[in-house]
Amino acid sequence: EGDEYSSITKLTWRIFEQWTFLRVVEAFREAGVNLREWTDVLRQNIHSRFLIDFDRGLMFEGTLGHDLRVRFRYEPWILSHNSAALAHETLCRGRSGEVAWCPDIVIECLRRKGDEWTAVYAIVLDCKYTPRVTGQHWSGISKYLEIRSTITRRQVVKQLWLVCPGHEGHVQSEDPAIDFSSIGPTCDENE
Repeated sequence: EGDEYSSITKLTWRIFEQWTFLRVVEAFREAGVNLREWTDVLRQNIHSRFLIDFDRGLMFEGTLGHDLRVRFRYEPWILSHNSAALAHETLCRGRSGEVAWCPDIVIECLRRKGDEWTAVYAIVLDCKYTPRVTGQHWSGISKYLEIRSTITRRQVVKQLWLVCPGHEGHVQSEDPAIDFSSIGPTCDENE
């Protein structure tokens, strides 16, 4: 009776990461970015499974113009430069070393250069299922600011976000001089 089925559980922090990925992709879709439909990607991802569980590297890609793309990646492997180049990855680690990094979510902006798409800007979102963000959380993810374009070797991660459950719509900057409201940050547009 109960022996025919195995119990499958998923940790709350993993559900939170996947929920955040879905929300980020959907927000960009609502803002007008042309992305593949959910059903196509999820159908490929959950083939022969009874619950949704994203594969590492799940990706959505959309166009922002003729020579500009945006790519959303769930738990991508960020490899050393040599390994990333061999794997035709657009992002690589800035530090030497062979151990791959795996941020929760990466939003990548790519520009066409000839026949290649080159990463020119990236945002890393790291999800923490905690009621309060601490300095330890920030220090644990600061290495992601060293992520570089595999082709140009330039640093491309310009924004690092910690996402945690809390007040709806509340955004808090690590910089105490900047505050966020429903109309955006209190800093100048070009900052």
